[in-house]
Amino acid sequence: MPLALPAALLGLALSVAPAEATESVRPLECARAQRVELHAGPAGRPPEVCVSPGRPTHFFFDTPLQEGGVRLEERERFADMAVGGQSVAVYPSKRVVSGKPLTLTACFADGAAPACATFLLVPQPEQATSEVTVVRPPPPEVDLQRELARQRALVEQLQAQLARTQVECQGPTGLTGLLAPALIQDGESLEGADIEKEVTYKRTGDLKLHNAAAYRARSRVAVAVSLRNSGALAWEPREVTLRASTGAPLQVLSVWPRQPLLPGASALVVVEATAPEEALPLGPYTLTFGPEDEPSLVLEQVRFP
Repeated sequence: MPLALPAALLGLALSVAPAEATESVRPLECARAQRVELHAGPAGRPPEVCVSPGRPTHFFFDTPLQEGGVRLEERERFADMAVGGQSVAVYPSKRVVSGKPLTLTACFADGAAPACATFLLVPQPEQATSEVTVVRPPPPEVDLQRELARQRALVEQLQAQLARTQVECQGPTGLTGLLAPALIQDGESLEGADIEKEVTYKRTGDLKLHNAAAYRARSRVAVAVSLRNSGALAWEPREVTLRASTGAPLQVLSVWPRQPLLPGASALVVVEATAPEEALPLGPYTLTFGPEDEPSLVLEQVRFP
């Protein structure tokens, strides 16, 4: 025969259970600014964002949004919603004070994973998150392919430089080094010209140009510039390019010296490049040190003798 629970104990159990359940629910912590990082893996619970009547909440995305790809659950509970190219702003009304959290979904225009981002808008009486920054990192395979291509290009560049260095080290140097590989033949000479007054130069640091000269042999050209570093940081001749006025580049063989030019020091920097077998256009050429979109030094109107 089953035992009957006394009425007093039954009442006590019913009165205690809801209190324990209520205490187990943790209140949502609301921050003024929130950062959300999305991932391409399986979607978990959407991130919670505090919203409050009369307090706008702005979502800023690092990826353009799909046109018509923003959905707000129970839109009528909000006073307004504004959608931009990479942003969404929601303006809650008093109708969102109580009730279940509402979802905001924004889909991206590029079609990459994750295709959409969903947020739980949790009503709070007096607290709201004003700014939510949403970051969607590129897929890992995209980063891997980009890094792999960069490393391959670097390896090919180093291999070509090593091959040239090995060939040059095996051969003679000095004037013999010019005669032996037929860079200068009978009746020819190494022609040079002072181009300091002709060239124009642009700089982003504290480099000062003291002298510039151009040289031409049978299949080689060179530009020698005397520089002084009057700044507080060292300067290094990196990513050097030599382009004709048509935009066609000459192959840069060497840049000497490779050591950084220390603050307060001066040095002669020589850039050597190959010249085509056919007649070399005298110029003008543009000599660029550093990335062509953000160079540290650019010499224009370079002409070879």
